[in-house]
Amino acid sequence: MPENPRLFGIVHSNRNYSLKDTWGKNQFNSSFPASLACYLHSRGLKAVYYTTDSAMRKVVSKIGIDELYGIDPLCDNIYFAFEHQYTPFQKYVTGSIPRNDLVIISNNQCLTSLEIKLVALPDNPTCELSDEYFGSEIVIRPDTIIYLACSFINALDDDIESLKELIGNTGDNITDWTEAECVLPHTYEIFGSIKRIVEASYHKQMPIIMEPVWKTEGKSPKLADNCLDVFVWSNCGMLLLFMPSEHDFDAHSNGINALRKIGRHERTMIWLFKMLKDYANNGH
Repeated sequence: MPENPRLFGIVHSNRNYSLKDTWGKNQFNSSFPASLACYLHSRGLKAVYYTTDSAMRKVVSKIGIDELYGIDPLCDNIYFAFEHQYTPFQKYVTGSIPRNDLVIISNNQCLTSLEIKLVALPDNPTCELSDEYFGSEIVIRPDTIIYLACSFINALDDDIESLKELIGNTGDNITDWTEAECVLPHTYEIFGSIKRIVEASYHKQMPIIMEPVWKTEGKSPKLADNCLDVFVWSNCGMLLLFMPSEHDFDAHSNGINALRKIGRHERTMIWLFKMLKDYANNGH
């Protein structure tokens, strides 16, 4: 009797690969990357890992898939739970923790939680450039920022007092977090608080995003040589996607360093900080 249809390495999961819908875009975009990572492990290959040092400077290294998943990805005791809640973070939020793309479970214990971003390389803005300048687009969901905030609380060993000390009185004088003019004067303080949190927790940073790459020859659908790879972002490394740099802050007429405007990236930084501050003050 032929073996049931499935993807490489995914033996136990909450998806039935004998069903047509399981092979559709909404599910395949997370199933295939999970399987690709298993294949890398089977070939003795590792994923590229974006982390930071204590000063929030980019560090690029490699991470084994067994380290990424928290278990040998080809062992009998691994369960791939797609669109599942990472229950260890439930204690940090009010209401239900959002579901994440992939949660690795073994013996009824959640080991790893990953947002999966399967991307095409190159994207439209870079497809006419030479190969070394190819880029890809990555879209971050609001739920990912919730997991990001939880990951920093977890890295501080749930120590609310330590988090309070790192935040200090930053944001105490913001009267309306939804109005840019109320928040702008405090953006450099918010930036500094997040940097202090990174400095205190970078040694326990954890994988949070898996970004598999599907590379084609320019705009054509033809796959390039060496077309597949996996990149991983830690929680600290993910900050590099939206955090401003020191030179983005200017001295205003009142002598206070602050951003000139708040765009989408800056809002993400502010929202992350607000969640961390609310947890420090309220325990959720």
